[in-house]
Amino acid sequence: MNFEFFYPKKKFERKDISKAYIFLKNGDFLEIRKNEFVEISVNFYDNLIWNFREASPVVESGFIKLRIQDRKEKYESCFLYNPKEYTKSRKEYIESRLIKEGLIERICIFDENSWHDTLFGDAYAELEGDYLFIRYQPNNLYGSYTNENNTINLGVVSKSIIEKINLDFENCESFEIYKEEIVDIQLNFYKKLDWNSSGFARTIRDGFIRLKLNPQINWRKINLAYEWQGKKTKGIAPLKKRLVWKNNRDEIDICHLYITYDYAGYCINREECIEINDIRPDEYFDNLEKEDTYDDTFISGYAEMQNDDSILIVFGKELPK
Repeated sequence: MNFEFFYPKKKFERKDISKAYIFLKNGDFLEIRKNEFVEISVNFYDNLIWNFREASPVVESGFIKLRIQDRKEKYESCFLYNPKEYTKSRKEYIESRLIKEGLIERICIFDENSWHDTLFGDAYAELEGDYLFIRYQPNNLYGSYTNENNTINLGVVSKSIIEKINLDFENCESFEIYKEEIVDIQLNFYKKLDWNSSGFARTIRDGFIRLKLNPQINWRKINLAYEWQGKKTKGIAPLKKRLVWKNNRDEIDICHLYITYDYAGYCINREECIEINDIRPDEYFDNLEKEDTYDDTFISGYAEMQNDDSILIVFGKELPK
């Protein structure tokens, strides 16, 4: 079985950058503004590394050229152990902190929509005239860097390795289901990863989750609008209604699965954000533009009540006629 997933290596240009956060190894971070970027040129290793809920690239070589300004803006973000020194002279602080203390862990580069890429790598800073350079030095531990694609190996998602799943709906509602509620699960993925606003994630091609909600589980996190709850605000009735709200079989708008795996013990979790596509055809969106309508409900599959009171959630397939 092939466990490898890929994404073409990205190219970065100064014009696409709105800001950046530089995170340091003690947890502090600094904000770099758009007008402080002069040039960026970076090359990536082939292997992606796991970062929080998704995969991120590692820089093999290259640089980021900055011209730091002294004036501090009102709504500028930072988290520092010595903020008074930063307030005295922003330019001097940033240059000194990055050159003398170093310890750059990662850099998040944001676009105009506030989506970002997280860049890891062995970085150091040095001053050349008025310019602050963040340079990357090679490290053989990360492997090769000659392929066109970034890659990562990820395993099959099976009930045996799951602790819980947060079902995330398109309107930002959500609720958790637990391992003991999962009767069966089978998810098939596209081999190409998806950039999901902060990193690279797997996307479901098709598959299903069959679950039987347990009313005794009262510690699950639930974020549902009042319309699903009605008079009964507790128990599993609102959860069932959110999935199958009209008949015994209805379309669903689940857009992400946030899976927490049964990993390395207490407080050492591994989570994964999994993308789910809208299955409506391109012609549907063409008609929306022609009709100038906003009736644009996300559809990722359907849910169906089963005879044993379980619910079958099917991804990537239209509601059967």
